[in-house]
Amino acid sequence: MANPWLQLLLSGGSPDDVARLRDQLPESADDAAAALQVLAQLGERRQRAAELAAVYELAVRLTAVRERDALLQEIVTQGRRLLDVDVAYLALREGEGDEDAIVIKVADGTVGPHLKGVRLSLAGGLAGQVMMTGEPFWTSDYLNEPGITHIESADKVATGEQLTSILGVPLRRGAEAVGVLFASMREHRPFAPSEVSLLSSLAAHAVVAIDNAALFEQLAASNAQLRQTAEAVERAAAHHDRLMEIALHGGDIDDVVASLADLIDGPVRFIEVDGDAPAPQEGVHHVPVRGGAHLLGVLELRSDAPPHELDLRLLERSAMTIALIVSAERAATESEWRTTDEVLATLLQDREVDPDVLHRRARSVGLDLQHPHVVVVATPPSEALTATLGAARHVIAATGGLLGRHRGSIVLLLPVDLAEAVKRCGELRPQVTCGVAGPATGQTSLIAAYEDARRCVRVLEALGRSGETTTPGALGPYRYLLSEAGRADAAVFVEAQIGALLAHDRDRGTDLTHTLATFLASGRQHAQSARDLAIHSNTLYQRLDRIAQVVGEDWRTPERSFDLQLALQLHKLAQSTRLDEV
Repeated sequence: MANPWLQLLLSGGSPDDVARLRDQLPESADDAAAALQVLAQLGERRQRAAELAAVYELAVRLTAVRERDALLQEIVTQGRRLLDVDVAYLALREGEGDEDAIVIKVADGTVGPHLKGVRLSLAGGLAGQVMMTGEPFWTSDYLNEPGITHIESADKVATGEQLTSILGVPLRRGAEAVGVLFASMREHRPFAPSEVSLLSSLAAHAVVAIDNAALFEQLAASNAQLRQTAEAVERAAAHHDRLMEIALHGGDIDDVVASLADLIDGPVRFIEVDGDAPAPQEGVHHVPVRGGAHLLGVLELRSDAPPHELDLRLLERSAMTIALIVSAERAATESEWRTTDEVLATLLQDREVDPDVLHRRARSVGLDLQHPHVVVVATPPSEALTATLGAARHVIAATGGLLGRHRGSIVLLLPVDLAEAVKRCGELRPQVTCGVAGPATGQTSLIAAYEDARRCVRVLEALGRSGETTTPGALGPYRYLLSEAGRADAAVFVEAQIGALLAHDRDRGTDLTHTLATFLASGRQHAQSARDLAIHSNTLYQRLDRIAQVVGEDWRTPERSFDLQLALQLHKLAQSTRLDEV
């Protein structure tokens, strides 16, 4: 019989449809919750797709406007419509030195002549804040906003138009801010990140359209270069159309780079970054790819000669399209992570979950709980998290299974044997500490394997062996720390071997325990131990004699020395991490 919940989702059902079906099937509350979650995610994606389509529709419309003043008016008109605000206006930078300012060129939705032609100083106001930082800024109460330096001329404009909430985004040409696009309301209203992103995207396309308009004006004034420039513009327009097609029809970054490579002399590639941009190099030109205020990567052109102005424009247009593709891919990836993380949390934490529900949710992410899986718990350094997740994806692609994040670690459920899982851990990048346990089948066994793998990681870290991979069986005597009974036995063993020595140090303020550990670790070399302890050799002999009085004269025999060294190591573990939390 077909799954009614799947049929509902495939038929485009609504939350009301979910509620009605839940009433008909009262035992399916979990399925109803999952269906509502899927509907919400689909709604978010449809909304994002609609917004992107609207931005691209506007971008296409802007490229068709050639006259500069008409173009600027079209930009603010469409910006006001796109964000559904009371007023939109645009200012461009003019002048140099003391005369440097931005001038409001056009506005839409004003109630009087308060905006057009007003010069705004770069020394303060919201416009100055955006121009100086090159980043978007918004406030829901402009006149009382403490985050900006207020200047009289700007406040006067806001008062005259009764502007309360204002969002400003930079018009960037490369790394330089050449103006600001504003959206404003006459009432208190916060601007959502999606709205900031939308207006930023419109501003990016607006700069391209403004440059195109300026280029056509130059063409009209320069008949000598008309044919050459027209051909370049035609190429740029064709490339722009190609970029629109790539973005709207699910193309990828390689498609953008391939289209660009046909038009520019020199090798071009996209470099994704997670932090700072690559260092400058001679003969290498980088154009930043930004998603809002975040640097996503750079478009790199290798050329001995500086790139032509038109080539820079092509690179910048391509960078905008790549930014949208990367942002969409990251949003999709994060949505996938949320789903797998939730399934993993349910599997490893919720012992009361209905088995049928658990199996259905596991199957929805490609996990067969009836097949044995090895559990891998990986803890990379924070700076290597992104790279480790990428490597873990390749492991899952090769072996199958499930990848997710749980309790601060990366967790993989691999349908392979233990030896293969240990081998795959070597593909996760250096400095990643891995615990591996299993194979296990079913929720109860998988939870036990996960706890063993997690404790393996904790033991490795406590032993100072971060970056290694181990299994419970490979921990030697430390494997007993993986069970509650083993930890209790370890505590008894420590007390029997060095309890008297620990009590002696505690009561008399001595450090014979450290002396014994150092002496045994050196292979019972007196001279080396004295150097390590920074004491005279006679002092070392005196301490060793006192140790013999406390723990027994047989401490130098091989069997007793081994027990003492093991007890000292277990005590060190207890000092560095609570054994009952391992």
